[in-house]
Amino acid sequence: MGIANEHTVKIRPVLQAVAELGSLTAAAKHLLVSQPYISHLIADTEKQLGVQLVDRSRKPATLTYAGRFYLDGLDNLEQSADKLAWHMAAIAQHREGNLTVGFGETSTVRAIVGLIAAFAQRSAGYHLDVHENTSWTVFKEMLEGQCDAYLGVEPVLHMPVFTDVFARKTMALVGPRTTGLPARINELADLRFLTDRTVVTYDPASVLDQYMRQLFERAEVPLRSQIQLLNVNTIQQLAARGTAWALVPVDRPLTLSPQAAIIPIDPALLSLPVVVACKKGHEHRPEIQSLIAEVHSVAAALTAGDSGDAD
Repeated sequence: MGIANEHTVKIRPVLQAVAELGSLTAAAKHLLVSQPYISHLIADTEKQLGVQLVDRSRKPATLTYAGRFYLDGLDNLEQSADKLAWHMAAIAQHREGNLTVGFGETSTVRAIVGLIAAFAQRSAGYHLDVHENTSWTVFKEMLEGQCDAYLGVEPVLHMPVFTDVFARKTMALVGPRTTGLPARINELADLRFLTDRTVVTYDPASVLDQYMRQLFERAEVPLRSQIQLLNVNTIQQLAARGTAWALVPVDRPLTLSPQAAIIPIDPALLSLPVVVACKKGHEHRPEIQSLIAEVHSVAAALTAGDSGDAD
């Protein structure tokens, strides 16, 4: 016999009434059914289970060990069913569930740290699954439904997704300190001093690589001598030591060695929109809206903190 079916739903209140009232007749009266119905239901259940549930030889009638064990099991089963129904309703109403967020550029790692704590507090019913990969890989995962949201630099190419910009990163050239360097990159022609110099480029799986190559193509700067890396922080550190030139997002002031120089780039030439993205239509889900709100909140707090550091 199955654990939970129409029969078990009927027998549970009968066994409860017998245990409390000590009589099949009293149980029938309490349940507003006939005494023969009670007797038949108990006998049929005992036959199916192969055990005696009620000791009718005693006055008052009592449940046997098997009867008490079975009733306790039915009670637990009902509690589990109620709990299951509650959780399923919570999932259907977006009060709990699982939210998978992939982030691509390690320059967003500071936002991730604050986001994990803030989202967990705001959406306690959700399990937040955060993972890092190359930006194009994570973006593709989001498009294919393998993760719910993407956090990182927005790809230049048009994509059929919802995006919400929560920050814009300024860019700078960092590299060996030499004479005759421009103080600032205001025009594309100002980049041409990089011709024939060693330049660190990003792995093609990084969205930053796409931005960098488009900028250099517009400036007509050939990238001949290259060091290709993936991790943004590694590239920043390499450039900050004056090893080679690199185009890096500037979250906050970099600590440069005496051998390194930093050249800001006019945001009109290049700035990076940092976004939270999801498939179109999913942005209306409450957990995605909560994620977007927390990302904006964390980003604003980081910006305010950086301004305070600068003072």
